[in-house]
Amino acid sequence: MQSISAKIPALLTWFQKNKRSFPFRESPNAYKIWVSEVMLQQTRMEAALSHYEEFMKRFPTLQDLADGDEATLLKVWEGLGYYSRAKNLQKTARLIVDHYQGQFPFDYKTLKTLPGIGDYTAGAIASIAFQEAVPAIDGNVLRVFARLTGYKKNVLDPNNKKELAAIVHKVLPKDQPGLFNEAVMELGETLCLPNTIPHCSACPFVSICKAHKAGTAQQIPIRQKSLAKTIEHRTVYLVVTDEKIPRVLLHKRPEKGLLAGLWEYPNMENKETAIKFLPKSFLEEKVLPNTTHTFSHKQWKLSGIYVKVKPFTVINPYCWATFEELQGTYAVPSAFSFYTKLLQTLL
Repeated sequence: MQSISAKIPALLTWFQKNKRSFPFRESPNAYKIWVSEVMLQQTRMEAALSHYEEFMKRFPTLQDLADGDEATLLKVWEGLGYYSRAKNLQKTARLIVDHYQGQFPFDYKTLKTLPGIGDYTAGAIASIAFQEAVPAIDGNVLRVFARLTGYKKNVLDPNNKKELAAIVHKVLPKDQPGLFNEAVMELGETLCLPNTIPHCSACPFVSICKAHKAGTAQQIPIRQKSLAKTIEHRTVYLVVTDEKIPRVLLHKRPEKGLLAGLWEYPNMENKETAIKFLPKSFLEEKVLPNTTHTFSHKQWKLSGIYVKVKPFTVINPYCWATFEELQGTYAVPSAFSFYTKLLQTLL
């Protein structure tokens, strides 16, 4: 531990010289840190940044988010996936307005009680915004410290993760916790990379890194998932009217469960062959290419059918939408983006 602690000043100096410029770093506050960290969960930096800027235009303050329309929020979030994150953002914003006078709680323990805020996000907000001496343990931090210490246990095991987190906590500088957490995350994102050769020669920890010395950096951390993804075969229907301005049929998913409350193209398991209320005959019908979408816990294998119909009346949870409305109003998750692109060529 002493050798790691001795290198912390070098890490912080490296970070000050090499940190990337992001909009949420320009004038950091709890709200901006919170939104950016939630967006970056399971999302590439490039995708998150473009959405972050649009998000801040629509919801520049916590109050704006609390007062905002959920449909608009989900549309801004479109493409980021894991829509429960967006819903929890708004739920938490309203809770803070109602119970904390619109001011973010400044301590780690209280932050963790808010919807959608777990160990990592609470640590990031508490340390960066309020300088509480707590670590923010994300995948980057786990990877850096697993390599530093030559850690050879499965980091996806909760007990092993706690063990590594305790090491981070011991070396975390009490006077600069936010700077330290940002520096380690930046190191993991730019030098101590996953799934490729890390840039060890530029790393401020290179002289004490056990994985580097042993030549095992690319094998660490060990990540062994215990559960295989379940596979579902589903048929997606692109039902389009023959009007001058065509409309496509959408279905709103239930308010609980996977992709809760979002709009989708009607789809069903392959054991069913058609949407029950569709006309018996179509003006046009064609089979569309297959695609696959992977969630954290399951995989959808999708086949598609395009049908053109005369307009007919539908009721909730279905509606008709023009392609313009599909682009600007209705949040259709990325699970169906392949068919959204195809739809544009079919209209």
